[in-house]
Amino acid sequence: MAAPGGRVHCSRPSPSLAIGSAPRRPEITAPLLSARNLELAEPPLGPLDLALRPGELVLLAGPSGSGKSRLLRALADLDRPARGRVELEGQPAESFPAPKYRRSVGYLPATPVLGTESLRALLAKVRGLHHRAAASDPERELAGLGLSGEVLDRPAQALSTGEALRAALGLLLSGEPRVLLLDEPTGALDPGATELVEEAVLRRARSGTAVVWVTHDPAQAGRLGDALYHLEGAALRGPERERGRFASIMQRFETRAHKGEDRHDA
Repeated sequence: MAAPGGRVHCSRPSPSLAIGSAPRRPEITAPLLSARNLELAEPPLGPLDLALRPGELVLLAGPSGSGKSRLLRALADLDRPARGRVELEGQPAESFPAPKYRRSVGYLPATPVLGTESLRALLAKVRGLHHRAAASDPERELAGLGLSGEVLDRPAQALSTGEALRAALGLLLSGEPRVLLLDEPTGALDPGATELVEEAVLRRARSGTAVVWVTHDPAQAGRLGDALYHLEGAALRGPERERGRFASIMQRFETRAHKGEDRHDA
């Protein structure tokens, strides 16, 4: 049910994964997705380097407007960098046909657009896509994210912000991408729905999917992250792999934001 302000309320599930308590996954040397000397223009960002390995869940943090979404779009090969390149398994992103690259590298924007059809109609289309694995079950993915029953018959534009986010994520997961680029996938969710999303993504990471997750929530970062990258000015800092330091790094952004507001009010 959608609550005032577009937030979504779900009954809190019984945890099936011990979020935040899993042992470190073994380090794998070869990156699955990487950025090398990447620079974005207008406003400038970089040069920066990033390496994402199979089974690794990396948090991306930074102040609002620092370029997190732009970086995700560049990694998804939706925006071309001014310099440098993005590589998938050591091969430049531009060397792949766009549909093949996007089947491997799945991108969830902060505000997904699902069109005007019902989720049930979208499910029928997704099932018909020839590249989907035989075991792919988009309806099961949606049910695991708390979307089933009458909600599937609603027009997509009638969904709340949180429902649309979970629907887009479920459809994305059903394609079995090897990399997930998630732009604040729980930003409009209540704790119960947030836990459903966190568990679904953690299951994928534990099966070998590489994940970049944009978050502003230090507690969430501490629960989920194997590593933290953070944007400061035009630079990408990290990776920080000590979970105990994630909160203090992220709280610096809040302190600076409040100071900026105070100067503006003065």
